[in-house]
Amino acid sequence: SVAAQTHAGGLDITPDKSRDGMRRAFLHGFGSPSWGFSAVECPIFQALDRILRETGVRLHAPNYHPGGDVKKTQVHAFLDEIEEQADGLAGKKFAAVVGCSFGGWLASILQDRRPDLFGRAILLAPAIDNYQRNYEGVARECWHMPTGFVEDVHSLPKRPTIRIPTKLLHGLMDNDAGGSAVWRIREWLDQSSHMAAYFPGGVDHSLEPWLSQPELTEAPSLSELLAWSLCPDASPSSDMNIASQLMFYNMCADANGHSDGHSIMVSA
Repeated sequence: SVAAQTHAGGLDITPDKSRDGMRRAFLHGFGSPSWGFSAVECPIFQALDRILRETGVRLHAPNYHPGGDVKKTQVHAFLDEIEEQADGLAGKKFAAVVGCSFGGWLASILQDRRPDLFGRAILLAPAIDNYQRNYEGVARECWHMPTGFVEDVHSLPKRPTIRIPTKLLHGLMDNDAGGSAVWRIREWLDQSSHMAAYFPGGVDHSLEPWLSQPELTEAPSLSELLAWSLCPDASPSSDMNIASQLMFYNMCADANGHSDGHSIMVSA
C-alpha cells in the first residue's frame, strides 16, 4: 500500500513523476504518546492508509522530528523543504495540504506563504496560537523545547491568513491542554473568508470518535473531506466509496489537463 524509504530520520516516499496524479504526502503529528513520533505511528496516517490502500495512491511522509527526536525539530527548515518538494512536482504544486494538530498549523502556514503551491487545505484540530499557549509568560528554564525551536514558533504567524479553499474540523471538547481551545478557532474563522468549519460534539483533540466512527457525529468523514480536496471542480457523491471518489477525481483532473501534478500533502 505504501512504499517508503528512510530520509533525514523520517519516512519518505520516493518521488515518481510518472504517477504524480496518484501521489499524496503525509506529515506526522508532533511527537507524543497520542500522535506518535513518526508518520506511521500517527492515527491520521493510519486512517489514510486504510482508506487509500486499495487505490494505488502513494503517500509521501517526511518527518519533521529527525530520527524521531522532537528536540531536533527545525520548523523553518522543514517548511522550506516542503515548498521545495512541491515545486519539484511535475505540476509544481500539491492538489491539497492536509494537516492535523501542530501539522494543521504548519499546513495553514504553508498555504499562507505559498498559496500557489497548494490547491486546497484540510485542517484537523489545528494547534494555532502555539507560542501563546505554550511559551508566552513561561520562564525560559521551564520551556519543554530548545530555545531555537521556541524562537522559530514565535516568528511564525499564530493565525495564518487563509488564502485557498479550506475546510476545518475541530472537536467541541478540544482545549488548550490538548491543542487549541474552540474560542481561538472561532475567532480565527471569523477572520477567514475562504474557510468552512465543522465542530463535532463529543470530540476532543484526539479527534475521536469522529476519526474511527464518523457516523456518530454530524461532520463529514475523513473520506468525504479527502474526496472534496481531490476534486477542485466538482464534488463526488458522499455515498461513493473512496476508490470511486478517487476515480472521479482523476476523471476531473484528466478533463482539465492537470493529471500530472495533483498530489496531496497530509500533515499531522
